[in-house]
Amino acid sequence: MTRLLAEQPTLLAILLVILGGTCVYGWLHSGRRALAVAGLACIALIPAGYLLAANWQTDREQIMELVYDTAAAVERNDAQAVTQVIDPAEPDIRERVVAEMTRYTFSRAQVGQFRSINFLRGADPPEVQVDITANATVGLRSEHYGQGDVSRRIVLRLRKKDDSWWVTEYTHLPVIGGPDGFTPDSELTRTYRNP
Repeated sequence: MTRLLAEQPTLLAILLVILGGTCVYGWLHSGRRALAVAGLACIALIPAGYLLAANWQTDREQIMELVYDTAAAVERNDAQAVTQVIDPAEPDIRERVVAEMTRYTFSRAQVGQFRSINFLRGADPPEVQVDITANATVGLRSEHYGQGDVSRRIVLRLRKKDDSWWVTEYTHLPVIGGPDGFTPDSELTRTYRNP
């Protein structure tokens, strides 16, 4: 219900139009004034649904915004901005990000699609695992061969602290298959290795 109210105002508007139209239709055929009032109330709630959705940011929306902002920082080759989304309690992850970012030069980095956003049950504080496909135009800084287009599957683990989401672990893999020579060694990577 939260997703319907906060993330899908157009679907909510369609449902309100159907419900309101049904009530008005019932009023026209029965003459019951309560149906007319209910129908008009449903129609009047449509702008409120859009207003609510515009002002209520869900955890999913916060996570998606964090991912898009981080992709923009990667495209700018701004390792400092990328490390700002990593949990301060995870200095090893920050160091790994800086080491990887200094190896490559990005001229394009964008989110292709969100494969999944899975909230981990029973986690306190809340945790989520995000699986996305990213597309980039990238080259090695140490090589003079130019850049190429690359698609990677990126898996992030995030934890919520003080109403903000922080990356606590990440890995990147080929879009299809297990880890390759570019995949970092991490706890998440080990879960994707073939037995």
